[in-house]
Amino acid sequence: MKRLHPIPATRIVLPVILLATAIGLLLLEGMAGKLPPLATAGGLLLVFGVVAIAALRHQETTRHSAFLDALDRLGIPLLLLDEQGRPGFASPAFLALCDKPDQQSLATLPAIWQEALQRHWESARLRGSSPPEELQLPAHGEPARMLRLHAQRLSRETHGGPVLLQCTDLSTFNTGMADALAHEHALRTRHQHFIQTLIDVIPQPVYVKDEQGRFVLVNDTFCARHKRSRQDLIGKALPILPADVLHAEEAQLEELRVMAGTPIFREEHLKGASDELFVIISKQSCLDAEGRRVLVGTQIDITPWRKAEQANREALARETERSQRIRDFTQRLLDVIPEPVFVKDTQARYVMINEAFCRQRAQGADDILGRSARELAPDEETAVRVLAEDRAVLAGDSVRKEEQTRHPLSGQDRWRIVTKGACLNAEGEQVIIGASFDITPIRMAERQQAELLTHERQLRERTQNFVQRLIDVLPHPVYVKDTRSRFRMVNEAFVHERGIPREEILGQTPDQVLRRVLGDKAADYPPDVRSAQLSFEEDQSVLQGERISKEVHDWLGPGGRESDRLISKACCENAEGEQVIVCAQIDITPWRSAERELRSALGREREQLRHAHEFMQRLLNAIPYPVFLKNPAGQYLLVNDAFASETALSRSQILGRTATDLGLAGSPEAIADEDARVLEGDRLDTERQDRTATGAVRDRLITKRLCQDIEGKPIVVGAHIDVSALREAERALRAARASESEYSLRSQAFLQRLLDVLPVEICVLDTHEECRLLNQSYCRNRLGGRGLADLPEPTLSALIGLELSRQPELAEDLPAREATRQALLEAWRTQRESKEQALAGHTLLSLQGLRDTHSGTERQLLTSLSACLDASGKPVFVRASLNLTELLARTNAG
Repeated sequence: MKRLHPIPATRIVLPVILLATAIGLLLLEGMAGKLPPLATAGGLLLVFGVVAIAALRHQETTRHSAFLDALDRLGIPLLLLDEQGRPGFASPAFLALCDKPDQQSLATLPAIWQEALQRHWESARLRGSSPPEELQLPAHGEPARMLRLHAQRLSRETHGGPVLLQCTDLSTFNTGMADALAHEHALRTRHQHFIQTLIDVIPQPVYVKDEQGRFVLVNDTFCARHKRSRQDLIGKALPILPADVLHAEEAQLEELRVMAGTPIFREEHLKGASDELFVIISKQSCLDAEGRRVLVGTQIDITPWRKAEQANREALARETERSQRIRDFTQRLLDVIPEPVFVKDTQARYVMINEAFCRQRAQGADDILGRSARELAPDEETAVRVLAEDRAVLAGDSVRKEEQTRHPLSGQDRWRIVTKGACLNAEGEQVIIGASFDITPIRMAERQQAELLTHERQLRERTQNFVQRLIDVLPHPVYVKDTRSRFRMVNEAFVHERGIPREEILGQTPDQVLRRVLGDKAADYPPDVRSAQLSFEEDQSVLQGERISKEVHDWLGPGGRESDRLISKACCENAEGEQVIVCAQIDITPWRSAERELRSALGREREQLRHAHEFMQRLLNAIPYPVFLKNPAGQYLLVNDAFASETALSRSQILGRTATDLGLAGSPEAIADEDARVLEGDRLDTERQDRTATGAVRDRLITKRLCQDIEGKPIVVGAHIDVSALREAERALRAARASESEYSLRSQAFLQRLLDVLPVEICVLDTHEECRLLNQSYCRNRLGGRGLADLPEPTLSALIGLELSRQPELAEDLPAREATRQALLEAWRTQRESKEQALAGHTLLSLQGLRDTHSGTERQLLTSLSACLDASGKPVFVRASLNLTELLARTNAG
């Protein structure tokens, strides 16, 4: 093992004597005025610093040697790990335990040792110390050895400092330890294999991590999910991609909470580019067989169940909607029935009724639905009877009866046929369906018939009056004529239309009635007279068995009112068995007038649409570049003259055809894809080059947008803007710029070569103290052959710093070099008057004497400062220095 020994006194005394001599020389030089005070002070500080460092090094070496001697005497296996987890120092007992001859051979420790050292180093860095661990070391030809490892962080800083590892050999405590260890190792191996087989059976990804986030156990599903083998995952963590850094940090914080004892069980909804996943994430911590805390996690894919649940909800919604539609249809069907119909549940509550039922009871549906017969019955006797019938119907009987009751509102007698039966509704529940047919008019007619048997004339009159009232309630003219076309019966609408009393109409022919209406003006209305004659001819045809149904458009009355009527005539027998003609005239004038107005409005709309289309065509023709409109099928609906001129086709040849049919430039698939994207809502702006019908190559800006036509249908509006002239100008401009840039580079290279052949040191600075140019003489004499590329930044400050670093007296004295750099930089900045004169066009010359620090000789330099404009027109300063030392020496010698 490599040991550090105390430094002999002779190795300390000699450097002290040399340092004292250096201090004396510096003091003498300073007192003699040969060195600047700043340089003398810097030298003294440097000497004292070296002495202090040597003393501290001697003290540290002495303490380290004493520490090593103490470890040798204790005989404890100890290993010191540095901040990177590498072995730094090992006690002799540790080297003997590992069968290593010296400390350098620790780099070749077995893998089991290296893994154990890494675990304890990471645990001690995070927690201050690692939990004790028993480690079994296999031996060739010897019983296995059992060690107990424990690590302690030496530094108080969190996550930093070296770590001391202590080992205890437990093999010497029990002679039968080898068999016990072998048995324990076999049990642990079988237990590990059982656990691995157990989690491999689980069809969802399962994994176990240690406190450092490395995988300890993974099942086959987890490996298949990440497409990696178990060997690639055990003992490692999944790599973190740059895009997943934020997610990885959240996952690490979550795992720390789980390790702290907070279990996690949540469901996540993940949406991918083509599918979505529903995953249950479960994480919980526990202790493994060695007492170390580990994290057990799994991800359960519940996507099929969630999708099935979603499908079931959608199916339920569809079935609910379908059930509602069936219920609405059933309600409408019941409402069409003119007689009361109802549906009750097993508690005799009304669940469905029709409009006739509501009218019969003079109540709204909301007042009836949900209530029972007991609540709605007029008396208790009726309620008990109705409920008994309902129970019998539910038991399987059916009710069909005729009953005579009094109307609950009017109190009049009424006769009804009541039917009740039971069935199952759409939900499979038993319901009662009932209907009542009001036969009161029939029973009343029978009663009247019995009375009219003795009073036939009264019956005839009442019948006549009834029929008259019946036709009087009709809003359209209705009349009855005999075989001689004389009016036998007319309704109120007919009387109102003719404008004369009913008595003046009955018994008269249409011609006679017309003359009574018109009076002496009958000759002025020949159409009405012809209409009366035509009516007589039609009556004769009807009596022969013909049925007439027609629509008539004419002008009625003295005012000449326009009229549209539907006239229906038929022959039948009256109560006396005589043939009569029954005619009904339905006035449809409002509907026909509205129809004519609608047709007129439609014609006007079509005319306006035609004018709008012509205006749009003229508007598009005014656009100088091609514009077109296409439907979703790619057929051209509208193009302007520029488009037709470009394709060399007429508008009639283009409209209704596609770009593929016309053989236009461009790929048909690309054009169809562009149109599809625009129809989906994208805005297309692209540029491409193609050939026109004349063969000329054109650069075109293609733009397409989605629009809606007059009917609200989607269409594609496109335009081809010719930018050939603009692109040609751009290409010419780029060529000119490239030529100019090439010329500028050649000029700059020529200027650099020109300055490099001059023996003068030249430095070019801009007004912002940025170094723009250095020639070879300057770089060789002042920078030791370095150039602008060697500067950390191309500034005057960096240039001065590089020059000062080559001076031996300032090379190691950083404070002095920095102070000198700041002084020289401030001196340049304060030369305002010299800079202004140089910018005014003057050249400032000065002769300076400098001492060469390398050779110790005096140098005479002729320095000039001037200014000019660079290639971009910005002012720059040119500093030039010429070494006149040799020239002056020859002049003085000659």
